Amino acid sequence: MPKSKEKTKKTVNVDTAVNSYRDTAAIFKTNIISDVNKAFSDGTFELQSEIEKTRFLSLLSSLIDVHQANGHELFTRQVK
Repeated sequence: MPKSKEKTKKTVNVDTAVNSYRDTAAIFKTNIISDVNKAFSDGTFELQSEIEKTRFLSLLSSLIDVHQANGHELFTRQVK
């Protein structure tokens, strides 16, 4: 197979892998936030006010985004 086709095939595979990583990371984030919300609803995890719950969920969401971005960077470096 000519090099240009090999490179194109590898690029497609890398793009597919990176997109799969992003999709999986989004599912993790959604599930974690849902689980924490359920814990709030069930009373297994309590904060004093709705404002604290909102702030906590925002913080959790931001932390997940940061760690997913770091993971994404490492992942893309490894698959290239």
